[in-house]
Amino acid sequence: MVFPERLREGDTVGLAAPAFPVKEEERDGCVKLLEGMGYRVKLGTCLENMYNFHNYLADSQVKAVFCVRGGYGSSQIMKYLDFDLVKQNPKIFVGYSDITNLHSAFQMFGNLVTFHGPMVCSNMLKDFDAYTRSGLFAALNMEEELEFRNPPG
Repeated sequence: MVFPERLREGDTVGLAAPAFPVKEEERDGCVKLLEGMGYRVKLGTCLENMYNFHNYLADSQVKAVFCVRGGYGSSQIMKYLDFDLVKQNPKIFVGYSDITNLHSAFQMFGNLVTFHGPMVCSNMLKDFDAYTRSGLFAALNMEEELEFRNPPG
């Protein structure tokens, strides 16, 4: 399996809505949140025009793709995925729930390690507690191994 490069402050993160669109104000809140964490944020046609997230997969500037929310639409795009492109451009991919089918496909057909984690609009914007935040970024920045630690209490 291929581990994507570690995510560092100043790296570019692509925001994707492969499952269902978000409102414009939610999209803007997601951008502001990630920029506040020290990342550059790139919106492709996916969130600017509310369709198509594929452009991020080959973009060499984008180090990570964070899904903004879940929804039934992710199953509708499966037949359009280019797994050779995924293999040639390994990136951090983060999401959960309805995004799980994309994790499975990227792992099975793209040989890519992905991250089952919080989505920007659904979770990070609304309730991104310190434990979840530290756990996510520990995983995205791990070197040789990651030790799981239970929350205090």
